[in-house]
Order: sequence, then structure tokens, then C-alpha cells
Amino acid sequence: MKALFVATGSTSIMWWRFQNFAEIAWDRGLGTLLNPLWRKDLNTHQDWQELMPGMPRYDAFFTRAFVPSINSGIKNGAEAVVFQLGHTEGALDLFLSIKELYPELPLYTELDDLVTAVPTFNEAFGHYKPGAAGRSFAIKQLKESDGLIVSTPYLKEAYSEFNENIHVVPNSIDFKFWGKARRKSKPGIRIGWAGGSGHEGDFDVLRDVIPSILDKHKEVTFVFVNGPAATGLPQWMKGLKGIEHHAKWEPIMRYPSMIASLDFDIGIAPLVDSAFNRGKSNLKWLEGAALGYPVIASKVGHMKESVTSGHDGVLCETPEEWENALDALITNKKYRKSLAINARQTVEQKFNAEKTAELYISVLREAILKKKKPEFMGAA
Repeated sequence: MKALFVATGSTSIMWWRFQNFAEIAWDRGLGTLLNPLWRKDLNTHQDWQELMPGMPRYDAFFTRAFVPSINSGIKNGAEAVVFQLGHTEGALDLFLSIKELYPELPLYTELDDLVTAVPTFNEAFGHYKPGAAGRSFAIKQLKESDGLIVSTPYLKEAYSEFNENIHVVPNSIDFKFWGKARRKSKPGIRIGWAGGSGHEGDFDVLRDVIPSILDKHKEVTFVFVNGPAATGLPQWMKGLKGIEHHAKWEPIMRYPSMIASLDFDIGIAPLVDSAFNRGKSNLKWLEGAALGYPVIASKVGHMKESVTSGHDGVLCETPEEWENALDALITNKKYRKSLAINARQTVEQKFNAEKTAELYISVLREAILKKKKPEFMGAA
């Protein structure tokens, strides 16, 4: 089985949603998943979307290099095409062109967020808000797809109004890749969060909790990497003693080692209970399990579905629950270790990329069979 992947997003998104599984599939002989746009250092959307005819930055790159790579992948035996959700009219045009030129191939859309419910504090809101062009491009692509591949059950439910054929392939950990990261011991108790800048509103639940914890536990440092606010940290965090901020981006291939070097003792994943966040995956919990530290998360969406609170993580709904959970883990090293060990076991069983790669391949094989023999699959 051979499939072609057309990337529209950053390297990190590509890794979690495709390259992670592609490399395992190659190694195990499950199938060949072609990813000609794979770049290990890209921290923005794929720039080809701005280089198409009619776009402001169009140049010869698009016709000289990009289109031939897509055509070559298809002509060299690709039996299916998986296209990440595009961000421009040009990306939509390419998607529809592939559908028109290669109608015999199943054309799927791969996505990891609920773009129809982006919160106002997220920097992507303007692109996907009601009435925005980006929203219309996205919905058109969803409707024109033969099927969708999403990361959580909630996304499957939410996107069902646009497409009936949706498969859940969860984000998963490649333990061979993450196993190379080694933690570097640092003093005190370090409570960490790493992520993008679209989470400022999600931290409101901790507005009073973090200062209280820092006041009670002088050995504690809260460590933040990049976001959560557009300016780095939310304004209310600035000036607090005990806050360590790293405004740096690391390519995904160095990301596990970078996080390990910061030596988190506890990870946190606060989320507002919103439609957008119910669609978010359990990624921060997966990362903690892979690197050996427990995670406290909001009882929302995929976290709620994945974590057994008190066994392989802790789930919270109120500021009081967050403060109690942090107090308990800060003061009890044995409890922290138990949660981390159990989380590792759960993730190895349920979110192991070795197994998820098989699921991804099975989804594509079913799509290929359905396209070739629709009567066999019960289609009209």
C-alpha cells in the first residue's frame, strides 16, 4: 500500500499527524507513506500555499518544484492522497485539482483541531471566525473529501455535519524516538507547560492558584516554554517570583530533548471547557508519560476520556481542585512517581505509535478498497 501526504502545516503538526506513523510503517513494512514536503525545521504553515498563481508571493517554485513532487508521488504508485486542512484559497484549489485529475484515488483530509469553534483569544480566530474566507475554504474542503482523519472522538462528532466518513487516529508516542531524551536534574520542584500562543484564556483557572502555590511552596518554579499568551506569558504572571520563561522554539526532532532538559517534576494542561478544547487531544499528557513526569489536566474532552484521575494523572475542574492537586503532588514524591509509571503503562497500551501506525494504514487500505470496489463496501 502506498499513499501520498500533502502537508499544509508546520513540522510539529506533520510529525504528530503523519511522519510519526509514516516512519514506523516504512520500518515495519506496513506500507509506504510518501511525505515530499517533510522539513525538520519548519515552524510556520507550509509556504507553498502563498506561492501559487494569483497569490501575493507567487514565484516559479510552485510550478518548478512543488507540483512535480505531487504528480510524481501519484504517478509512482500512490493509491490514496491525504491532504492536511489548507489555509488559503490556493490550497483549496490544489485540493480540488487533485480530486478532478485523479478521481480514482481516495482523497482524505487530515486535521487535528476544531476550526469551526476557535475561541476569540486564539490567534487563529480571525481566520476561521464566522463569515471569514478561511472558514469557507475549510468547510468546502471537508465536504469535498472522500473522508476525514481526525485525532479525537469529539472531532469526529463535531465534523460529522460536513462529512459522514470520519476515522479517529489518535496522536501517539513513538517510544523509540522519545526514549532518546534524558532528563537533566535541577533543584526544587519544577512545574512545566510548553505550547503555542493560543492558550491565554485557558490559564484563567490558575490566575489565583499559581500565586498561592508559589507563596506556600518556596521550592517551586513554574516553567513555561513559548506561550500561552501572544506576548509570551499572560500579563498577570509577569513580575511573579518563581516563574521561568523560555521564549524559544525547537524543531520537533529536538523537542523531546529540550523538554527533558528542563526537568519537569509535574506537567500542567489547563483548558477552558469549550467546543474547541473538547476537540483538543491529550498530547501534553502523552508527552509527560513518555518523559516520566505526572500531568494535572483540566477535566475536558480527550483528557477526560483518556486519564483515570488519581491513577495515571489528575483531572481538575475548579481552582480549588487545581490547588489541592498541586499541593498533593508537590509534597508527595511517591505519588508523583506512581502517577508517572501508570501513565507510561496506559500510553504504551492505548497510544503507542507502533499500534496506531497499523490503524492509520488500515484506514487507508479500507479507503482504497472502497474506491476500487464500492459494491463490496456496501455503497450504492
